[in-house]
Amino acid sequence: EYKYIFLFIITSSTIQLGLKNGISVAFISSILILGMDIFCFPNTGTVNKYFQNDLILSGIFLLTAWPLGFYVKIEDEHINRLEELVNKDGLTGVYNHRYFHDALKEKIALSEKHKEHTSMIFVDIDYFKHYNDLYGHQKGDKVLKTIGEILKNNTREEDIVARYGGEEFAVLLPNTPEKEAINIAERIREKIEYTYFEGEENQPNGNLTVSMG
Repeated sequence: EYKYIFLFIITSSTIQLGLKNGISVAFISSILILGMDIFCFPNTGTVNKYFQNDLILSGIFLLTAWPLGFYVKIEDEHINRLEELVNKDGLTGVYNHRYFHDALKEKIALSEKHKEHTSMIFVDIDYFKHYNDLYGHQKGDKVLKTIGEILKNNTREEDIVARYGGEEFAVLLPNTPEKEAINIAERIREKIEYTYFEGEENQPNGNLTVSMG
């Protein structure tokens, strides 16, 4: 008579762990209850009414886990999307200025606690105003997007790439000494220099480049 407690277990598991785990818990619960019906009340020539009733209960378990898990999945995706809108720069897809400063405080505190290095790279696009004046802000936005992608693709997963200002980017490098940070910066600088940007031949230095520190 206490088997309905499984519903609370299934509900809480689905909310906390998600759709797949919720269905798994519901399936295991169904197997346990049906198994007890078979072993505790073996067939003696009459219909096992417990088994029949618990088949319906097993269906209720699964029907509870599936829509609830689907709702939790949609809600998690919605929350993640909202977090991205709050923390990401809408144009380039990298983190924004506010998130960078929050992460900087956190990483500095951790580096002091664990006695580790923390390095930063600041990136400024050379003569970007000149490029915008020549080709307009839409072309300039394409440059910003491309450089944002280059920064993300040429840094490590634990590094934090952010748009610091109009044509400025910043990269936070946890647990990275200065010499290694310089090598990373030089690799990124060369990658940007050798990437073709439309109309870069009309830049003052004949190429679209960045300055880094």
